Amino acid sequence: MNILHIGKITNDLCSGVDVIVPQHINFQNKYENIAFLNLNNVKINHIKKQIEYKSPFDIKNIEINFPNISLVVFHGIYNPKYIEIYKNLIKNKIPYIIVPHGSLARNALRKKWIKKSVAHILLFNKFIKNAKAIQFLSKTELKDSIFNKKGFIGTNGVPIPEMKKEGFRTSNIKIIYIGRAEVKIKGIDLMLKAISIKKDFLTEKNVSVELYGPNITGERSEIRRLINKFDISELVTLNKEITGDDKESTFLDADLFIQTSRTEGMPVGILEPLSYGLPVVITKGTNLGEIVKKYDAGWVSETKAEDIAEKLELAVNSYNEYVEKSINAVSLIKNEFLWDNVSKKTLDNYKRII
Repeated sequence: MNILHIGKITNDLCSGVDVIVPQHINFQNKYENIAFLNLNNVKINHIKKQIEYKSPFDIKNIEINFPNISLVVFHGIYNPKYIEIYKNLIKNKIPYIIVPHGSLARNALRKKWIKKSVAHILLFNKFIKNAKAIQFLSKTELKDSIFNKKGFIGTNGVPIPEMKKEGFRTSNIKIIYIGRAEVKIKGIDLMLKAISIKKDFLTEKNVSVELYGPNITGERSEIRRLINKFDISELVTLNKEITGDDKESTFLDADLFIQTSRTEGMPVGILEPLSYGLPVVITKGTNLGEIVKKYDAGWVSETKAEDIAEKLELAVNSYNEYVEKSINAVSLIKNEFLWDNVSKKTLDNYKRII
């Protein structure tokens, strides 16, 4: 198959979509002929076959260098250029699918709901309707979509790192969060409220919580305000984003990873710490609750501050279970989220669609 992926990304290592799209492309490229059209016209590191975007768009111009396209894969929804492109694909009888990366889930759609509703009516409903299928990143995302459209699961993946979490503290437990500094979607307000509910307990146990993340949406000041409002500055530290070796050493030095999102597609930000053998405290809103429970790789709460607080206390008190849950976390990744396996299953779905 000749498959053209289309997206709008950069080389930002702190952006989940910017990191994950090249990995989908590169691992699929091991088995099929894959190219990437970046609407940013930015050269993306490590992608072999990249095509320049030119307006007005005509797929026939793309096929001069990448002929006989079997399928086009759109990453994301809300890009006006997609409208011109999908109409041209229909005209030339080339099928396409959409990977919304969580943006069609109910909670995600509630953000800027009026603006999105108008955009859907004017532009994007027909774009979605004419797709051959929607590629969802998890069963939960598929079930939570408001669109009655044929869908399949083609999830994200991660590699197994060379380093692995070896030892855990029995006191002075260190808990980390690495992800966007985004209050509502990432549920950071819920996390901070939960910490405030268990403030006395966490203080007595000398627990520290370290948050790392880029200020993409400009909400870092709101997070600081909440830390001060809940009077938990002695427990919680807000740090800038980290990548590469710094990120790896932070995983290896922590005892627990916490993420309390209200909604997600398939969060690589949680798959990564699991791949290092780091037990997690997560909400059902992350879309990983069922599988973390299945493998007993951490603690799963309702997407409510009060329940997060209870699971947080339970996790801190269960330090004698960390080693076993660490082994389970790595097994979870090996069995469910290795890139090679994920890519083969996704390509099988592409073949069925074609």
